[in-house]
Amino acid sequence: MGRESRIEPPAMADIRRLISGIKKLRREAQTLRLRCWQGEDRIAELEAALREAEAARQGSLDRLRELEGEIAALRCFAGGSPLACGFRPGEGAILAGGAVRRAKAAPSGTMIFGPYIRLSPGRYVVTLRARLYEPAAAGASFTVDAVYGCGQRVIAVRHFRAWPLLPARTCRLAFRTTEEINDFETRVWARAGTPLEISRIALHPIGAATAFSTLGAPAAPADAMA
Repeated sequence: MGRESRIEPPAMADIRRLISGIKKLRREAQTLRLRCWQGEDRIAELEAALREAEAARQGSLDRLRELEGEIAALRCFAGGSPLACGFRPGEGAILAGGAVRRAKAAPSGTMIFGPYIRLSPGRYVVTLRARLYEPAAAGASFTVDAVYGCGQRVIAVRHFRAWPLLPARTCRLAFRTTEEINDFETRVWARAGTPLEISRIALHPIGAATAFSTLGAPAAPADAMA
């Protein structure tokens, strides 16, 4: 008798197709997991490279600021016109060649300020050349101070007088700092109607500066500038 052929029930065929489909899905899932792991590794590599690039960029920016500060300090130590030394004109200030003048019609306030440089602990002197470029009835007074901490901490302040028909004179403000300063600033303040001109300004460590002719009066309270 011949061998009987075995006929598979329809349900079994469906089960086999289902199992085959499950295996295929498992292989696809495994492939996706592998790609995902590879992608996560690549993402981690890129994120690490980005952090390194950002750190390098920040280091370059910090170094750029340091170099700018060093250049500003050297210019200020060398002396010259206020703008060349990194000072900025205030409200009511006008430029006259390399000098800065205060308009007679300007209200009381700061004429020039700056240069926001770093200073090491030590003794220094700010020198400036000042004159009245127009006659004033009985001369005029102005104030120079040395500050830091966004202008909130006053190191020294001094009042000066200038007289009409006299040539520019050198005034000085000596001070001492016992701590590192990152934003040193000198301000020149004048009352309304003061035709003051500042043609030169400089900052020196004491001992490196020459002798100066001064027009200063004893230091007054800081609120005298208000």
